[in-house]
Amino acid sequence: MWKRLYDTGSGMDKGTLYQLRNAIGRRNVTKEAKSDVNANEDFLEIAVTGYILVAAMSFLRMTNLHGAPDPTLVSPDLWMVDPDKTLSRSILEQIASAIVDDNVDLALLASTDPAAPSSPSDPTDPAAPSSPSDPTDPAVPSSPSDPTDPSIGSPPSTNPPKISSVYNYTKEVISLGLLYLNFKDAVREGDGDRVLLMWKYFLLMFRATGHRNYALEALTLLTQYFVTLPPNLAEQVKWSRFINTHGHQGQNISSDLHMEHLNRIVKTAIEGLGANKTEKAIIRAGKCVGCFAKVLDAYDDQVHKAAVSGKHSEQSTSKDLNEIVKQLVEADIFDTSRSHKSFSKLKPNLARQVPQKELKEWIIKKL
Repeated sequence: MWKRLYDTGSGMDKGTLYQLRNAIGRRNVTKEAKSDVNANEDFLEIAVTGYILVAAMSFLRMTNLHGAPDPTLVSPDLWMVDPDKTLSRSILEQIASAIVDDNVDLALLASTDPAAPSSPSDPTDPAAPSSPSDPTDPAVPSSPSDPTDPSIGSPPSTNPPKISSVYNYTKEVISLGLLYLNFKDAVREGDGDRVLLMWKYFLLMFRATGHRNYALEALTLLTQYFVTLPPNLAEQVKWSRFINTHGHQGQNISSDLHMEHLNRIVKTAIEGLGANKTEKAIIRAGKCVGCFAKVLDAYDDQVHKAAVSGKHSEQSTSKDLNEIVKQLVEADIFDTSRSHKSFSKLKPNLARQVPQKELKEWIIKKL
């Protein structure tokens, strides 16, 4: 996603990730994602959030981020007639579904030609976008934003242009961004089923971008779970991918990341050995890794050492998000009549670029 949508030559293309990075002064965000993963990930999350907010503003015909939705779409007196929030929750879900239907493109495989339009998604597929809202439901409009409303920009056209438009880039940022955030949330919640669902999409994207080893790893994981492993081992593959060291909801991390944390503790202990580094001492340090963590935590508590969160403050994040929303509104990110110069050849939807016949032949060959 980073290589696909982040181009250091797009500084003059307003609304692109690199231009937004410059607008909010995130100088630690670099072209190589792995050079500073935390900084790049933090910026990606706030940029995708900004795109989603502008899409919601366009749909609800809001003139600014802190304004009120059009009263013909959402009643301003809704809170008075809905004390238990049941109706509000239902309306919110319908609005979110409509925004996803308009701005997310994750339709699956092409039949044979990568340029051919994809068939409609299977309604029983949990990965497919939800069906459009009921046109007779007064809570959510059946049509897009008012085309005469100049406050947000031009709404998306139903006829996509031959070249990649600004709106195509917008859809790609929102689509891949939501996919990434969904995967991250699935790990945080320890949702093994959702993680496997994400890996189905990742398999297609790795194939489309030429990452053969990653595609093979995705195929191996899915084949083991759905085909080759016995039920008990398959369930272990699904649920043993996370660990929660705090015991609180929504605080799972991947097992690989936890192993990296343990390795860091062991390396710190080995560095402290100084001239006493021997094979026996290193093995002893490795066996004591669990005790080290408890001792270090207890010491930090006793000396009242403040824990460094590594996250931006709420005020800083809010300021950056407001600036991103402002930039995106000015950029008219739903325009289909022009394109970003750096992304004029961007082909939307990686999943659709993998021909079904070619994918089947590759799977059979690897199996």
